[in-house]
Amino acid sequence: NTLCTTWAVDMAAANNHLEVIKWLFNHRRELIGHKNICTGNAMDMAAENGNLMVVMFLHQNKVFSKNAIRIAKENGQRHIVDWFTKNVKMYRKYGI
Repeated sequence: NTLCTTWAVDMAAANNHLEVIKWLFNHRRELIGHKNICTGNAMDMAAENGNLMVVMFLHQNKVFSKNAIRIAKENGQRHIVDWFTKNVKMYRKYGI
């Protein structure tokens, strides 16, 4: 079910379990070819916890959040803020 899979991706992102996220993206029918079904929660949680490799993977798979850069900044995740401003066009204007 989509809700359970989205929750699993969110929790894996929050806890820096990149291999679990990759497995879900490759094996769950509701995600295959529809990566954008994931909410921005996964990106927000990965940014909040400083999980750069997860942030990068989610971005590559078209999972977006307008709040992730703010959440990263509020939680002292400077490396995430730096990566966003260098690599994600919508965040370049922030120059935080």
